[in-house]
Amino acid sequence: MRFRPLLLALLLGLGPPAGAEAPEPAPLAPAVEVRHLPVPENPRLRLVAAAGPAEEIAKDLVRSVAADWRRIEAILGRSDPRPLEIRIAYGRESFDALQPPDVRAPGWAAGVAFSRLGLVVVDAQASGRAGSVRTVLLHEFAHIALGRLTEGRIPRWFNEGFALQVAGEWSRTRSGVVARAVMARALIPLSDLDEDWPHSLTDVDLAYAQSASMVGHLLSVENGDALRRLVAKLHEGIPFATALHEAYGKPLVVLETEWKRSLTHRYGWLAVLMDSELLWAGAALLLVLGAWRRKWKRRKRLEEMEAEEALEDPRFEEPPGPPWERMGPTVWSGAPASAEEEVDAGPEGEEDDPFSSPPPRNRLLH
Repeated sequence: MRFRPLLLALLLGLGPPAGAEAPEPAPLAPAVEVRHLPVPENPRLRLVAAAGPAEEIAKDLVRSVAADWRRIEAILGRSDPRPLEIRIAYGRESFDALQPPDVRAPGWAAGVAFSRLGLVVVDAQASGRAGSVRTVLLHEFAHIALGRLTEGRIPRWFNEGFALQVAGEWSRTRSGVVARAVMARALIPLSDLDEDWPHSLTDVDLAYAQSASMVGHLLSVENGDALRRLVAKLHEGIPFATALHEAYGKPLVVLETEWKRSLTHRYGWLAVLMDSELLWAGAALLLVLGAWRRKWKRRKRLEEMEAEEALEDPRFEEPPGPPWERMGPTVWSGAPASAEEEVDAGPEGEEDDPFSSPPPRNRLLH
């Protein structure tokens, strides 16, 4: 689907020229019945909802939109005094009707941000596919706040990555996308993302995932202070590459290298597990060890069975001789026998053999 230049600029969060006032949000379509809900904690925020289910959802959002906007401004380190209008729709028809005339978000979109107009439109029905209405609103808030403060002087990967991080959309799925790219050495250079955003579904998923990962890395430096310095310098009109170097003390190419190194440390062990050659070698080794163990157990069992059969064979005869001779030499221990226990000695002090025949007696004839 081809977009009009205005829509493309607004989706990328481009703001008005420095010092210019934001124009009023586009008028609502006359066929759409809406309800206006005040936001007491922040009068700059105006909440508008289409009549029906969207109104009930908007009533829940009133309690959180002011706090969510303050949190994003705290992350960026600056606030913007201009008003912001939030329109909540329910279904594609009201979603299209609440957008400015002659511009339409793509069919898969659940929300759209118009930084130049100070307008966010969210389809509450479609937001279920993206997590929740609040998640989509946080994502669009991030685009508006960042676009206004930086006047659009940011690459798309930074814009999208920041919105994903703020909305808490760094998930296991996106982590898995980055991990697979690390293992395949298929990460997209940030310079390529600056020049042209990918179009194929696989590359688009990777572009969003690694953008969120890279911005998360930048947010972690000095607990976010470096990123706040970056936003301040961008607000002053300094180009992104120069502002990034001054805020972090390193050029983008060095920061990108450090980020990739951190990914290697985080996901490197997966490369070992997913290496097909190592997996096949490990599987072959396990098969060899398993075969050897089974063979050893079979041999041991056969030896036991042969010994059992030999004992049960009727032809089996014990070797001749008394049992004690087959037992081998015996070593006796203990104290010597007492005088009462000594046996009579025969000639030359030899003991009588208890197993020999008794000596013959002389018989007297009477």
